[in-house]
Amino acid sequence: MDKKILFIFSALFLLILILPNQTKATAWPGDAGTEIGSNLGVGYEPSGAVWHQGLNHLFMVGDDGDITEMDELGNIIHTWSPGGDMEGIAVADPDSDYIYVGIEHPDAIYEVDISSWPWSFSGKTWSLTTWMTGADNAGLEALTFVPNGDHAYANSSSGGVFYAGLQADGFVYIFDVDLSQSGTVSHKGSFAPLAATVDISGLDYQADTQTLYSIYDSSNKLIETEADGTAINNYDLPGNDQEGVAILPACPDATATIFIAEDVGPEVWKYGSYPININNCPAEDPDPDPEPGPEADPDPEITPEADEYSVRIKGKYLKVFLNGERIAKKKIFRHKQDKIRVKIQDFYEDDRYEIIVTSLFNKKGKIKTYRLTVNNKIKEKKTKQLEFSKIKKKLKLVLKPNKKRFITTFGKKEFKWKIKRKGKFIKI
Repeated sequence: MDKKILFIFSALFLLILILPNQTKATAWPGDAGTEIGSNLGVGYEPSGAVWHQGLNHLFMVGDDGDITEMDELGNIIHTWSPGGDMEGIAVADPDSDYIYVGIEHPDAIYEVDISSWPWSFSGKTWSLTTWMTGADNAGLEALTFVPNGDHAYANSSSGGVFYAGLQADGFVYIFDVDLSQSGTVSHKGSFAPLAATVDISGLDYQADTQTLYSIYDSSNKLIETEADGTAINNYDLPGNDQEGVAILPACPDATATIFIAEDVGPEVWKYGSYPININNCPAEDPDPDPEPGPEADPDPEITPEADEYSVRIKGKYLKVFLNGERIAKKKIFRHKQDKIRVKIQDFYEDDRYEIIVTSLFNKKGKIKTYRLTVNNKIKEKKTKQLEFSKIKKKLKLVLKPNKKRFITTFGKKEFKWKIKRKGKFIKI
């Protein structure tokens, strides 16, 4: 064989070895989709998206400095416009009051406090320019969060690591960000979800399926990989100018809803029947007991054990408050009965204390209040029940307008409560 030809074949073979696994492109697997972004208004340019599992809403950023919260149907909840070239958005902890936005030029991550309206920057920022540099309009273009246990690096004190997409080279850069303080960040690694392709424009990671979704708007591609970049699927995207991607969690269903934001229009497309890898869905907890019928009593039982109380309840999203402060929480799978130990350490001056237990059971939110005396006797018990609704097999809490707030009393002290999300009640 001619030496020149042999050299070419050898070079090609080596190139195949060093490139990550790539899959052949296949046609779009979802349905035709529905456009839900008409309420954004002319001039809005979506550039990143994430589904907030705590609020059950879609969050988006626009590269003119807008952050928008909308429901699954496209109804706008809030739009905040602080300015800045925002290109990505991520949720690190859906139970917290913070979201994180990726800024382009200079490339950085900003923390946003969404605990009250209007939203505000918390003051914490983390610069990424040491590792991510691109020409104008080719810097940080995507952001998502991968929890501990799903990435290949040591556990982060922040619960996971950020993946940021650089438009200039199409790579994903991985950062361990110390969310407890501003400025502390370390680079862990990088990879290309789609080899030899630039213009990455959106990222989303789903822990339930352990899948990273990357979109490339110039190529109209959606690439599925594992967190380390191992290829899963390569899909041709419908539409064009895709800038944001977000999956609505669906385990254990075999298909999910996926949102694709396009910065021309603006348009936000909601596609159904999108296949997901259910093999990675979390295993269901064993529940040998039969499902309770509609007449089952979901009320919690509080049993004194010295200075501790065992709260036993059926439902999910169990939260326990003592004298207005949350002291325990636990997510209970389906309707399995479980319990939390509540240790009483301090008493109010009248030697009585109030325990509030909240849970979700058979699509009904339950609030139980127990007012006890120091001798472990239940002095008074009150119950408040709230109606919720179930939408498309996904539990979405929709409260009646007049049931968003309630008041409990403890001696001469009065506590005003606001229902925030997923059975979580905050003191106001």
